[in-house]
Amino acid sequence: MTKIIIIFIIAILFLFPYYWMILFSLEPESIITGGQPHLLPKNITLDNYIYMFRLRLFPRWVFNSLFIPGMAVILTCLSASMAGYVLAKRKFPGGQFIFFLMIATMAIPTNTILLPRFLVMKSLGLVNTYPSMFLIYMAWPFAVFLMKQVISTMPDEIIESGMIDGASEWQIYWRLVVPIVRPGIIALGMFTFVACYKNYFWQLLMTKSDSMRTLPLAVEFFKELYAPRIQLTMAAALLASLPLLALYLLFHRYFIEGPSLGSIK
Repeated sequence: MTKIIIIFIIAILFLFPYYWMILFSLEPESIITGGQPHLLPKNITLDNYIYMFRLRLFPRWVFNSLFIPGMAVILTCLSASMAGYVLAKRKFPGGQFIFFLMIATMAIPTNTILLPRFLVMKSLGLVNTYPSMFLIYMAWPFAVFLMKQVISTMPDEIIESGMIDGASEWQIYWRLVVPIVRPGIIALGMFTFVACYKNYFWQLLMTKSDSMRTLPLAVEFFKELYAPRIQLTMAAALLASLPLLALYLLFHRYFIEGPSLGSIK
C-alpha cells in the first residue's frame, strides 16, 4: 500500500505541470493575469485554440511536425535494420571493428558535431529543406546498435533454412528477419520519432522561413510574438505535446518491451 501511495504522489508531481498548462490554455487572459492563483478553471474557453487553428501557417506546422519525424522513422528503421542484420548475422573482415567504432561514436557529444553537420548540409544546398532535418538519422549509431542487439536474438537456423530454400539475401532480410524482429523495429521507430520531433536546436539551425517551422519551433514563435499572452503559448505547447502523447498511448507496449521482443516469443 505504501508503494502505491508513493507512486501516486510521484505521478501527481509529474503531471501537475501538464495540468497547469492545460488550465492556462483554457482560460482567458483576464483570469490568468488577475493575480489570484487557482487550481480549478474559472472560465473555460476555447478561444485560444480557435485562434491557433485560424492561423494561416498552423496546418503547415502540423504537417511539418508529422512529415519530418515520419520520414526519419522510415529511413532510420530501414537503414538500421539492414545494417543490424549484416552486423549480427554476417561474418566479414572488419565487421567487429566497424561495430565497435560505431559504438565509440555514441560517446561523442552531439553538440560537438553540429557545426560539421551544418557545413555538410550547407554545401549540399539542403538548408531550409525537409531532407536536412531527417537525413541525419539514417546514420544514427544508437539505431544500428539497437537493431543489431535485437536481431542477434534471432536463431541462425531460421536464416539457414531460408538459404537452403534458395532465398536471396534480400528475401531473407525482408521475409524472415523483418517480420520476426518487427516489435524491435516498432520500438526503434518510436525512439526515432521522439528524437527527431524534440530536436529543437537542429531544426532551428536548418529553418529560415516560418513555413518550415515545426510545432516545437512554433511554441518559441508564440513566446516571442505574444510574450504577455501566456494563454496562447500554453495552447501552442499543449498542441505540440499531443503527437508524442498519442504515439505513447498507441505503442506504449512496444516502447517498454519492444527491444526485448524477438523470435524467442
